[in-house]
Amino acid sequence: MDLHRELGDEFELIWVLCEEFDTAHKRLLEHLGSVVEIAGLDFEEAARAVGRQKPQGIVSFVDDHIVIASEIAIRLGLPYHTPEVARVLADKRLQRAALARAGISGPRFWSFSPAMASDEFEDLCRRAVFPAVLKRAHGAGSRDMHAVASADQLREILSLVDGDHVWLLEEYVSDAGDHDPRFASYLSVESVVGGGRVSHAAVTGRFPLAEPFRETGNFIPGILPLAARGSVMEMVDATIAALQIENRGDSHGDQDHARRAPFDRGQRTPRRPATFRAGAGFGSQPVSCRMPASRSARSRASTVSPPARRSALADAAAADVRAPDRLDRRLGRAR
Repeated sequence: MDLHRELGDEFELIWVLCEEFDTAHKRLLEHLGSVVEIAGLDFEEAARAVGRQKPQGIVSFVDDHIVIASEIAIRLGLPYHTPEVARVLADKRLQRAALARAGISGPRFWSFSPAMASDEFEDLCRRAVFPAVLKRAHGAGSRDMHAVASADQLREILSLVDGDHVWLLEEYVSDAGDHDPRFASYLSVESVVGGGRVSHAAVTGRFPLAEPFRETGNFIPGILPLAARGSVMEMVDATIAALQIENRGDSHGDQDHARRAPFDRGQRTPRRPATFRAGAGFGSQPVSCRMPASRSARSRASTVSPPARRSALADAAAADVRAPDRLDRRLGRAR
């Protein structure tokens, strides 16, 4: 609904359904644009189905569909991540390896399959550091994440999980001792990449996690001390470069306040959710969580560029960063 409200006057939206949707949701989407169903199709078939709508752009708003979007984009000649880059973005093992090669600090990690032999498991336990966080190498939305206190607990959890998936065990990162307990001690930087240029649009703050590793809400602008602003943006730029995000697209990266390192939300200490929740319910709106492609409804739409708006967002974020008490008043001191 938000996407249609913001872009509906400039673009004709094409909703590409990668999964089965119920009739009610499909009818709603049909009121908001064209609908193309590609569930069960291979990449060639999916590209042909989407291509009939003659799209001029493509984007995915969920990690699960980045690779599909990239395969369709390259077949239709649309600007997007290459399939190679998309696979790195969707696979935590490849992500971490790319960051490590670029010298970007982060928690230690070990990847493996639950079907490994017993001697391989024992070797993993000798190399790993506990406590740790167990997660699927391919996954999003905090699904299938486990806090692991010891090798024995890891063995117990692995006996219950799906052995067909590759898993990642990552070093657990505790909260910074001096952070404001009303908020999580990490934040996100929202960036737009296009034409060889990286534009940082906003800094997103987070509320404390709920058990086991569930986000409870976010707010913009996040509280980022001016002294840390330069180093944070430098790390975001380095991360985008390491992942080779060069084509048109958006980037969302979490960063630890204390360690100045990129990480997943599952590495933070869960706390009781704040009573004030801004932006809670991530992924609860399937209308805005599918992969849409955009087709120009008017000739000028294909040339629309929002640099002025991005600049205004950045200026607003900087202004509020300088005055965190202003955010306190906005949130009603969310305790």
